[in-house]
Amino acid sequence: MQESIVQISSSFAAAYIGILCINPGDTIKVRYQVMPNETSGLLKFGRQIVATEGFVRGLYLPGLFPNALGIAIGAVGRVGMYPTVRDSMLKLAGCEEGKKPASIMLGAGFLSGAFGYLLAQPVYQVKTLSQVEAGMVNSEGILTTGALVGKKP
Repeated sequence: MQESIVQISSSFAAAYIGILCINPGDTIKVRYQVMPNETSGLLKFGRQIVATEGFVRGLYLPGLFPNALGIAIGAVGRVGMYPTVRDSMLKLAGCEEGKKPASIMLGAGFLSGAFGYLLAQPVYQVKTLSQVEAGMVNSEGILTTGALVGKKP
């Protein structure tokens, strides 16, 4: 049990920290995808966001918490729970000690990964919406940049 807790916590922490580092790239990608007339390319588009909104507000913060949480939850399933699920399936199948049939390993990967992604999917949705709705808000509460220019966030 202790080993499972360590595996789950480690996978959660590693994935969470990883997203803290790469969220700006994901934010550029999502914001670029929803700009209907944007053809300048990702790098130029990203530089425009940084120039008008700043790096932290424009690229780093949008969707940061739900992105990190969603990725970490998915990692708990596909990485953290995998050894426990695999060992349980091996035991249920009556496999000899040290024998790990590919079918059991594949099934364990599918089950643990599917469970993680099932839990993470609603959080990914929040992440994407947060990134799509990012932009500068004026004193009247209206977006002046981003995909929803002219609307209230």
